[in-house]
Formats: sequence, C-alpha cells, structure tokens
Amino acid sequence: MWKISDGTYRFQTTNSNVSKKLKKIQKIELISFGMNSFNEIYQIKLENIDIAKQILKDVTGNEIYRSGEGFLAKEQMGLKL
Repeated sequence: MWKISDGTYRFQTTNSNVSKKLKKIQKIELISFGMNSFNEIYQIKLENIDIAKQILKDVTGNEIYRSGEGFLAKEQMGLKL
C-alpha cells in the first residue's frame, strides 16, 4: 500500500483472497491488472493514512510494516517475510 497524493492510496496484490476482500470496500476501484499473471492494483480516497493501514491489515489478516515509501503485510501467501 502506498500514498500517491493527498488522500489517495493504492493497494497492490497478487493474492486472489486479498483481492476479493478489497472489492467489497465501498468506493475502491480497480485501476490495473496483470494480463499474464494475477496482479491487481486498487485505488481509494481516504481521510488519513491510519485508515489505509487498517484496511491493509484487515484484508491481509497480518501485521504490517513500513517499506520504503509504503507499507507491506508481514506474511503473504503463507510465506513469512
């Protein structure tokens, strides 16, 4: 998950279960998807980064950590990072 401008956040996933949960969030939109492999990017406008971080935690079911300019889930597809 990363911030692209004031109040606009993007979530990228290669996990279909995370994608299904993201699609249930009101006002989120799919803005990009992979043609040859499963890779989706969603975008949503939010009031603050704490809401975006909570969404990432909720849809992945994992703790999150800062990585560069964004945030990642500590575990993806059963692999601990």
